[in-house]
Order: sequence, then structure tokens, then C-alpha cells
Amino acid sequence: MFALMILGDGKLLRPLRADDRYNSSLILAYCEISPFVLRPLIHALKLWASAQDLNDPSGSRGPATMSSYCLTLLAIGYLQQRGHLPNLQSNINIPIPSYPTDTEDPDLIWVAWGKSQGIPTHVAFSKTPPKDWEQKDKALTASEAIRGFFSYFSSTPGPGSRFDREGTIVSVPNGGVVPRADGYMSPLLGTKESRMEREPYMGTGMEGIQPSNWRERLLIVQDPFIWQKVSLLSELGKS
Repeated sequence: MFALMILGDGKLLRPLRADDRYNSSLILAYCEISPFVLRPLIHALKLWASAQDLNDPSGSRGPATMSSYCLTLLAIGYLQQRGHLPNLQSNINIPIPSYPTDTEDPDLIWVAWGKSQGIPTHVAFSKTPPKDWEQKDKALTASEAIRGFFSYFSSTPGPGSRFDREGTIVSVPNGGVVPRADGYMSPLLGTKESRMEREPYMGTGMEGIQPSNWRERLLIVQDPFIWQKVSLLSELGKS
């Protein structure tokens, strides 16, 4: 399922996948909740990553690094973890298990039809926070968020909490930073085939089932719509 992205002058920029449109809409919804913190945080991260040669997902200038989309998810997940942003996907109801033959979920689309099996993309989200959500750090400034982001994801010991790469993942659809599945790093996970059979029961990954290949990576940034996908290239984040 593809659309076309057209610039204001009528020039064709590139094909736009259907899930790209939902990605952009979700990011915009979060930016509208915190325009003076999230927007400058994302901008600062992109400038920093470019200056450090860490914003080259294609690997055109060397080893493949993080995309701007991944940096944006990290920023949203960090502010969710602080309580400054809500979870706009907290009220999603999906059928489990989820198979390519399912047609009951009105908020699910299937992408990558060129493969033998489509990829389920759960595109539902709310544009406004849950009614019972109350924002923490209401006086948080962009500069405080930027300093806090680098402190939180730093591997250097210091004051304040730190992101636990071995025990947690960044998951925007689950509200920020959440635990890895129980037994995640255990070698007693069964055969590859038996693990793949469990993955239709994964949901957002909070039911104790996460893709088996996640255990190979120290940094997991979960895609908000394609839940079994990590928004990092395969070589980045491996132990």
C-alpha cells in the first residue's frame, strides 16, 4: 500500500508507504501535546547525531547508524518515562493471536505484500491524552529535557536514574521504558520455529512475548505500529 509524497512545487519526492503517514501523524500528535519541549528535543538530537556521524541509517558515510525516526522515538519514550508525555496508544484493543487472515480489526493494515506474508501494522492511536492522565514536570524546559535525555541514556555512572539496556526496552506503544520479557536472555527458548509460533500472541510485547531476535541487541527501540520491528538497523545495538 503506497502513496506519493509530493512537494509544494509539484515535484515527486519519493513513494510514501501507508504506515509512514501514520508514523508522521503519531509524532505530530505528541508534538502538539508538548510543542516547546518535544520539538526542540528532537531537533537538538538530530543536530547532535549529525555532528557525531550518528544519523546515517543507510550507511552511505560508513557504518549504519540511527535514523531521525529512531531518535524521535527515543525522545518520545524518554519524555513518557518522565511522565511528561502520555501513551496515546494505551486504549488499543487488538485480537490476539493476530494472523494475516484476520479481518476483524478495523485499525490494522498489512504492509510488505511483496513477501510471502504481510506484516501487521496496528495504526490506531488517540490524538489527545487519556482523560485520567496528568502531566508531570509541567514546568520542564527544553534545555532540561536535553540534559536529562543524555544523562538518562548515558552509560557513565552519575546522579539520577539510568536506562538499563539489559533489562528494559524503549517502547512508545507501551508508554516509554518497559521491561524485557521474562526469560528473554535465556538460551532455553526452544527452537526458532517454536518461538516464531508464539509471536502472533505477542500483542505490544507486554504479555511476556517478544521477538526472539531482540535478545541479540543491547538497545531495543520498538516501532509504535509494527510491534515486532525494532527501529534500528540490524547491525546497530547488537551486543
